[in-house]
Amino acid sequence: MAVQQFTVGNTTYNAAMASAVDQDRLLSMLTGSVMERAFTAAAKGIPMDDKVLVPMFLAMPQELKSQVAPILIARCTIAGGTQTVTVADFGGRMIEYNKLLSALLVWNLADFFTYLDDVLNDARQAAQPAPAPSTGT
Repeated sequence: MAVQQFTVGNTTYNAAMASAVDQDRLLSMLTGSVMERAFTAAAKGIPMDDKVLVPMFLAMPQELKSQVAPILIARCTIAGGTQTVTVADFGGRMIEYNKLLSALLVWNLADFFTYLDDVLNDARQAAQPAPAPSTGT
């Protein structure tokens, strides 16, 4: 089981990666939204990072977020602790909570984000104008 540390705000968290089944569930629920935001960001020259993903989580319908967030934080504790974190631990720190969700999403779906970068690079190359034909001079 892969474990990673994340520091958000002044707090460091230890997280274990979601199961493959749960990662697949995340992909099923979020691929469309993430890809749409990625293409929009790419068109504006904005990198696909938490500046794009945090607003996605902030605007996510509560019904969907209540399915996504528990998968991401199911095995996440404050470093040195044993109690799993919940949204209730972030009173007055909703941006930090959503930044943590964003970081956990990118880590859990790292191969998807690598694939997404490849797709965006291919789209950028396809959008570039073809070089003018040589006139032979």
